[in-house]
Amino acid sequence: MKRRYTNLILIIVLLAAVIWVDLPSTTKVPFTEKSIATVLGLDLRGGMQVILKAEIPAGTEVASDALQIAKQILENRSNGLGVSEVVFQVAGTDRIVGEFPGVTNSEDVINSIKQTGVLEFVDLGDNLWNFVAGDKIVTDFTSAEKVTTIPVPGSASSTGPTGKTTDTGEAPIFHTIMTGQDLSSVVVDSPIAGTYQINFQLTDNGAKVFSDFTSNNVGKILAIVLDNHVISSPSINSAITEGSGTIQGKFTYDEANALAVQLRYGSLPIPLTVEQIRIIGPTLGQDSLNKSLIAGL
Repeated sequence: MKRRYTNLILIIVLLAAVIWVDLPSTTKVPFTEKSIATVLGLDLRGGMQVILKAEIPAGTEVASDALQIAKQILENRSNGLGVSEVVFQVAGTDRIVGEFPGVTNSEDVINSIKQTGVLEFVDLGDNLWNFVAGDKIVTDFTSAEKVTTIPVPGSASSTGPTGKTTDTGEAPIFHTIMTGQDLSSVVVDSPIAGTYQINFQLTDNGAKVFSDFTSNNVGKILAIVLDNHVISSPSINSAITEGSGTIQGKFTYDEANALAVQLRYGSLPIPLTVEQIRIIGPTLGQDSLNKSLIAGL
């Protein structure tokens, strides 16, 4: 008799466990303040796996903390873009592996998170080289070589207003007055329906640098540059002393948000390149789960 009751209790417990497992992914549990949220990994849900490799000169070693910092920034950027449950892991001495459960649109996600994200405010002077959005530019901040002199627009060493190379065939090097490290906050704004811009606030130091520069260079051109590519090159109409500004361009919302996320969480300490992308289906993981449940019954 006692054995019969014991078996009955075991059956009830097992049945309750099966029902618990079979509940929807977000089910309100009575007498609790939380909902059950089942988190499925890449093997059960499917998705995308990406291997990112540090892009450094041959023979150069990557600092161990640089990969850890890059890993954290990648996670922050992914979460900022609304991609949840992403996992990044350092692999070896120069790689980071990212797993994106449920994500198969690799191009948009990867392009957004892998950019180094170095923002510069660059003095173009009179912009005699006619830089426009999308043009590549070399600055004294990102140049790999030590800079001793900065070519003056219109000088004998330039090719004139329409050129972008010096008489030696080298790109002119422009001066960076400040970087994204001088930003204290970044938000996306839509002043007119269908248009988007990034509003930013500067740190105290950034505000002083910006105020001094714009006060002394009214009428000149200040380029806003991301990863050595011009985003916009507005004219300085008046001194900007309030410690804030905007980045304007022909942005969609997704583009503006991706840029804001990059600036908000900082630039990567090392450039990364995509080595491999794999789209993984959930079939194998689901089969394993089904077999485990059947074995338990």
